[in-house]
Amino acid sequence: MKLHIASLGNPTDPRTFGGTPYFLLEEGRRSGKLSSGLDLTLDGLRPTWIHWSLRTVLSGNMPVGFQFSEQFLNAMWRRVVPGDLSGVVINTFQLYPKKVFLQPQIQKWFYIDQTLHQLFTHYNVGDRMNKRSVHKVFAREKDQYRNSSGIFATSNWAKRSLVEFYGVADSRVHVVPRGANIPAAIADRMADALPDSRDPLSESRVPLRLIFVGKEWYRKGLDRLIGAVSLAVDMGANVELLVIGAAPDFSEANMLHPPNIKWCGAIDKVKEGERFTQLLRSADVGCLLSRAEAGGISLREFHLAGLAVLGPDVGGAKDFSIPGAAIMVPPSASLEEIAGIILRLHRDRAELGKMRIAAEEQKKAMTWQHALSRIHSIIHGLNA
Repeated sequence: MKLHIASLGNPTDPRTFGGTPYFLLEEGRRSGKLSSGLDLTLDGLRPTWIHWSLRTVLSGNMPVGFQFSEQFLNAMWRRVVPGDLSGVVINTFQLYPKKVFLQPQIQKWFYIDQTLHQLFTHYNVGDRMNKRSVHKVFAREKDQYRNSSGIFATSNWAKRSLVEFYGVADSRVHVVPRGANIPAAIADRMADALPDSRDPLSESRVPLRLIFVGKEWYRKGLDRLIGAVSLAVDMGANVELLVIGAAPDFSEANMLHPPNIKWCGAIDKVKEGERFTQLLRSADVGCLLSRAEAGGISLREFHLAGLAVLGPDVGGAKDFSIPGAAIMVPPSASLEEIAGIILRLHRDRAELGKMRIAAEEQKKAMTWQHALSRIHSIIHGLNA
């Protein structure tokens, strides 16, 4: 049976959806578990958007929410001939176009990190859409979830929304967190690598090395992390922070830049995968303090590198972390509280060592190989 992955954009482009379709498809082709990635390239949409916007305005509404309209979906899927498609389609977006969803020869699955209700509620998407349009989107989404072959949710947080808000049967929702977005060959080596030979107890005088990965610095809480690091240093901690992705321009937040921060800039994980993983492995603790987070791919990457994690207790992040290897911090936590955790990890290298051992023991579960094997086994089990 053929399995195809669908995402908004071209799955062979690592820039699509943070690289998730790219790395999933890479593993699928390597293992033979995926047949193809459907090309839903985001180009040539302007005429469709103009037509939709004019119709929306003439109906008395604001022209917002195009990406959830049937016109948008049809334009995105225009390169796919529904009648020629067969087997299983796994859609990483929350909606199919009707012309595809109604094809009986296709098994329609979803693989989502959050429902549109969660996206609208926690990410403020759709704030400018009128309530009638929002309810219509939710109704279409609900109908497709309930009539699909099944749904893969990346977290129990997403699963709760599917069951409680959309009324999907619990047995039809399977929780499969995503893998680390790292090239498959490098991920294999990381998963098989021996644990770091450093003795944390002998390194109490060595700086505690923290690392942050992300471009959306405000949502992902980089300002909170920098503030907490500064406080921890004032309290006596010896800490270094590596920042990958975000640029050192925080004039909007009027932030200070302590000298113990190293700005590594953006790193192309496909072209610079070795450099990226070397930076990860040079750290002790991976940090993500998001204000909103459906999952947190960087958490998977940190753990795959054998790192302890200081992560966000929000959304679906807990399911992207390893119990015993992560300390979860709610968005409501003060800078003083976060600084206290950093200071404790600096002073108590035994605790840090235990967390890193827990990460090492479970790091193979952080790969796309692990995630795709579960997806493949569930689909084929239901078709047996």
